[in-house]
Amino acid sequence: MIELKAVSKIFKSGESDFFALNDISIKIPKNRITIISGPSGSGKSTLLSIIGLLQTPSDGDVWINNGKIDFKNTSYLRNYINQNISYVFQEFNLIDDFSVVDNLLMVCDNLKIVNDILSVIGLFTKKQTPTKLLSGGEKQRLAIGRAIAKSGDIILLDEPTGNLDEENSQMIFDLLKQFSSHKTIIVVTHNMKLASNYADFVILLKSGRVASQFSLTQNSYTIDFVNNNIDAFLPMLDIFHYKISNVKTKILIIDGESEKTYYISSSTLLSFFSKIYDEYKGKVIKMHIESNDIIKTNVDPLGFINPSAHIFPFRFIGKYSLILFKSKMWRNIFSIFLLILNMIMIFVYTNFVAYDYIGATKNAVNENDAYFSQPYILETNDITSEIHRYFSGTNLYESLDDIGVRPLPMLRVSSNLLNLQLSLVIIDQPVYFKNTLIKLPSIDEVIISNFISSIAQNDTIAISNAFDNDFEFNYSLSIEEVVDCDFNQQDLQKFLNDPNYQSVNKDRFVNDYGIAFISSETFLNIKQSAQLRFFASNFFLSNQSMRLYAENKLSYGAFSNNNLIAGRLPTDEYDIVISSSLFEQYKFFLGFDSMSECLEQEVIYKDLNDSPNRDLYQTILNLYDITTNVRIVGITDDTDIQVYVSDSFMRSILLQKDFYLSGYFVDFVSISDSLKEIINTGIYFDLSYLEPILTMKNLIHSTFIFVILGAMLVVLTSTITFLCLTFISNVKGKYKEIAILKSFGTRKRKITGLFLLLNYFIAIVSIIGGLILAFVSLNFINMAFMSPNVFSINYSLLNTTPISLIIVILVPLLAALISTFLSLRKVNKIDIALALKMY
Repeated sequence: MIELKAVSKIFKSGESDFFALNDISIKIPKNRITIISGPSGSGKSTLLSIIGLLQTPSDGDVWINNGKIDFKNTSYLRNYINQNISYVFQEFNLIDDFSVVDNLLMVCDNLKIVNDILSVIGLFTKKQTPTKLLSGGEKQRLAIGRAIAKSGDIILLDEPTGNLDEENSQMIFDLLKQFSSHKTIIVVTHNMKLASNYADFVILLKSGRVASQFSLTQNSYTIDFVNNNIDAFLPMLDIFHYKISNVKTKILIIDGESEKTYYISSSTLLSFFSKIYDEYKGKVIKMHIESNDIIKTNVDPLGFINPSAHIFPFRFIGKYSLILFKSKMWRNIFSIFLLILNMIMIFVYTNFVAYDYIGATKNAVNENDAYFSQPYILETNDITSEIHRYFSGTNLYESLDDIGVRPLPMLRVSSNLLNLQLSLVIIDQPVYFKNTLIKLPSIDEVIISNFISSIAQNDTIAISNAFDNDFEFNYSLSIEEVVDCDFNQQDLQKFLNDPNYQSVNKDRFVNDYGIAFISSETFLNIKQSAQLRFFASNFFLSNQSMRLYAENKLSYGAFSNNNLIAGRLPTDEYDIVISSSLFEQYKFFLGFDSMSECLEQEVIYKDLNDSPNRDLYQTILNLYDITTNVRIVGITDDTDIQVYVSDSFMRSILLQKDFYLSGYFVDFVSISDSLKEIINTGIYFDLSYLEPILTMKNLIHSTFIFVILGAMLVVLTSTITFLCLTFISNVKGKYKEIAILKSFGTRKRKITGLFLLLNYFIAIVSIIGGLILAFVSLNFINMAFMSPNVFSINYSLLNTTPISLIIVILVPLLAALISTFLSLRKVNKIDIALALKMY
């Protein structure tokens, strides 16, 4: 039994309160058909919603089966509805996207029971028909069938025949009567003419209050005219009005032992009451009403079936989410397309922002088996903003030395081996090359690769320096050992037949084929045999511009009793002797008229580091680092050398010259752990396949890329916001369907799972497509930045970073998750009854 005790429902209307229900106290019998009727606005639907636990009363209590309903516990309410209450709405509120059978299976996971119900409601032959194709009467029967299929003893119907003709309306009440033997059925209706023939109990409302309530199952009445006079008829007026309708009804009047039979209808009711009063006033009589035969008495074939309480099973969650996707297919496809573009932008954006120059360099070095490379430093001229690079000099050496890396001096030379250019690496201890330990070569001997050996004519190699004209020498080296560099025979043939092959494949020849090793002792012999002629050494020009001083050369040599025509022999380390031709050429720069004026004069060297263009002179030997000034003590007529210096001064020059050769080599094998420190000092490596890495680094730090990345960030933020709104609209567009599901008592997690599955489907498809295209895009970017002249590129400029993958995956998933929960948070608070009427 259902009992309402002093229930009121108040709605706010501006600053005033409106009583939809006011102090309602009723008892609704179990396993009967109860009719709730009254004029429009009397509170019928509100009362039904409170009985169905879809609305919370403002005051009063609701008791069902002797248990008080706790309206504050939403989980309890949902479970109670799920297990006990079924709703049939005036607008049917079927899931139009489902077929007839699916509308029942979603509340009863038992096909046999569903088929039996479809047979009873006359829709078995249309079980696979889409619900939206049914007629109004068929939809109402299906709605009742769904209520029957759902587990529960209470069925609530709101105007089930409001939109139906008389024939369909009678069919609906026939169905309800069949099920009323084991279910409590409560019907809100205006059709009292038809409902009264089926109802067991009637509740009449007026202005939110109970006008009257009475049972139609009672057939016998005692009329006490002795105590109540004519008023004895008053409690029966409504009962007779609804019970006899317009059909002639047989009435028996029992007065003691006598009986009289009357046939009356609603139109003769008042005259009948008057006649009875006149005949039996002052007596106590009994009246018996015989039931009419309008009600069909079919046996309920489902009376002993207990339907499953498994509401909205998981397979329907997946099925319905797919239907929802198809219902807004083009919008969802556009969302996927937009999300894929976002994934690509996020992927590229994060890889740009997290670009690992060090990691890319290390990867390129390892992938290309670079054992040696020339390091260099970039320096920008503050005046002209030009960028210069230099490969040698004390600045570069000290930068490497500060981080514990020992650069190996390198001298580029020509050879007699088919004009092969060699890089002589000067070592004073063993080093690794091609995974082979190179021992320290003997004096005047060289260790070469088997590529060089394959074109050598004999056991010696003649070398000369045609690249660094600070040195002028010709020297012969004996081949001590040949190292296997695993060269390709095709490379040898191309080298022999294609004159451009070596220059195009610079990295291969420098790092694999063109390296040879000599000892520092051998190099000392080469230096001693060479003629030294270098820039920034003309002290006669020290009072001239830095550019004129730096670009002028003099030849230097050790003094060895050369013929003097004036002055004396050097006695001090920094005493020098100059040639007469040098004196005559530059004497006017210092204002000397005769040789005697020049003798014993101190001249100075300019400090190249004082120049604003110091970056232009980083690879020029700065004599100022050895001594600031020298004294001219003699003049010779020897013209082979322009400046003669002491042995100690010459040794100092030769030692300092080691920092200003063709450049340095760095052994990558020995510095693999220090590569990060090297790069962080701003040192780069002269490998052509590293040029794209440097280009990318400079681009990322440029103003242009910051503008591009900023614009991308704005676009990403805007599109992700739009996508979140799309995810939210997927939920908000289905408020009515959510209200229908909630009216079944469908669990919150299932409704959440439905829309999460829909939005996650969009997100996951976008992630898969986005990642595929993102990797393709990254590959295109790598290819675009690779120089077409780079030899044997086999590394990625931009590598996929874990953070980019995480962001690409998490952004759509989190957007779907947060958007779904935010929209469902509001949906979970909706008034189900109001939502079903509004949408």
